[in-house]
Amino acid sequence: MNHLITTPLTPTKVRSYFLAQLPAEELPGIFFEVSSQSLLHSIAAYFSGTDSRPSCTLENIVATVRYPHIGHVLAMLSTDSECATWVHQLQTALSRHAVLQVAAVTSFIDIILGYIRPDEQAQQRVHSFISAFAA
Repeated sequence: MNHLITTPLTPTKVRSYFLAQLPAEELPGIFFEVSSQSLLHSIAAYFSGTDSRPSCTLENIVATVRYPHIGHVLAMLSTDSECATWVHQLQTALSRHAVLQVAAVTSFIDIILGYIRPDEQAQQRVHSFISAFAA
């Protein structure tokens, strides 16, 4: 399992992996399903963009989802034209003070991928990278 979470993946493989982990029972709603997939896809696409960004691994993606300030994550993702379209709905919700809705999306992802525990280096790498955008 450790090899899987540290291996660089394409955005399509990240999406496929996430969908395979979804429970068989009914999901919490279309907003959460679509928004969680959009957020994961945009993070994966962003990290796949250039070598100057963290690599597109499950541990880096999970560390990004768990970053304490989702507004900083969305601002970072919106600097990439492809990613901006994927996160637009979440940014709109956040701008309308629907913080709990956006937090529920990240919590939903965290529940599904909760068994992935990024190591301290991955967390620090991602947090430092995102913090540079917030400064």
